[in-house]
Amino acid sequence: MSAEELAWHIYTETIPGAMSLLPSKMDSPQARAMMLAIAFQESDFKHRFQVPVAHAHGLWQFEKEGGVKEVLSHPVTMPVVLPICDLLLYAPTSIAVWNAIPYDNELAAIFARCLLYIDPRTMPFHDQPEKGWLIYKARWRPGKPHPEKWPSSFEQAWDIVNADR
Repeated sequence: MSAEELAWHIYTETIPGAMSLLPSKMDSPQARAMMLAIAFQESDFKHRFQVPVAHAHGLWQFEKEGGVKEVLSHPVTMPVVLPICDLLLYAPTSIAVWNAIPYDNELAAIFARCLLYIDPRTMPFHDQPEKGWLIYKARWRPGKPHPEKWPSSFEQAWDIVNADR
């Protein structure tokens, strides 16, 4: 499966499954596009483990003591993800979730949406890549950001979302 095919599969199968477990207010085309844009930015749908050292896991490249821990402990997302972890038979701990994320795309998508949900800003529309970049930087806190790649990641994500309409 190519990266483009995986991105489409994540959009059409995985993200809807993840959204079905989350509160309906968390779902929107803008949120789905941001999720895709971040996966393009972080892994390009080619890596489940950070390269060259696997400090981050999954298509969204979560760090154990970063995004995973934040989602599990934030007062806004903790009441959402703890029952989901229980439902999916994962211990609600950073290590358990971090170890599961590379192999469970739905769990990874849930954590990606929840990490975005912590941000107080609304999700950006297709013509707001700069806003998307600011949200991505604030939530993922990339150690080596690649701003030159973001416009393409954002555009690819919106191409997928718009193709489904």
